[in-house]
Amino acid sequence: MKLNKFSMFGLITISLVPLISQATQKNYSHDELTKIVYACENNAILDVVYVNTNRGSYAIINQVGEMIPMENVKSASGAVYKSLHPDYTYELVTKGKSAELFADNKSILANCISE
Repeated sequence: MKLNKFSMFGLITISLVPLISQATQKNYSHDELTKIVYACENNAILDVVYVNTNRGSYAIINQVGEMIPMENVKSASGAVYKSLHPDYTYELVTKGKSAELFADNKSILANCISE
C-alpha cells in the first residue's frame, strides 16, 4: 500500500496526539482551582474561585449576575485582585481568611470571613 505525503502526515499526527496531550498536562500540573465561600456583613455571601497557574493568579467573583474575572496585582500585604475588564472597578482584597470587595473605591462587601 502506497501512502501519499498527506496520508503519512495524518498518520504521524494522529500517533503523536497522546504524547502531546501528556506533555501539555505535565506543563500545567501545578495549576490550582479553589472555591472559597466568604460570609460577610448583613448576611451577604461572597463566592470566589481562585485560579493559580504558572502564568499568574486570578480570582473570579459573581457580582450582579455576572462573572467577573480578576487578576492578582502587587500589594504590600495580603492579596489584591483587580478586574480584568476596564469597565469594572471591582477590587478584591484578601488576607488570611478575610476578604473585602470594593467597587469605585467603596466597600460593597465588608468583614467577609471564609467558612
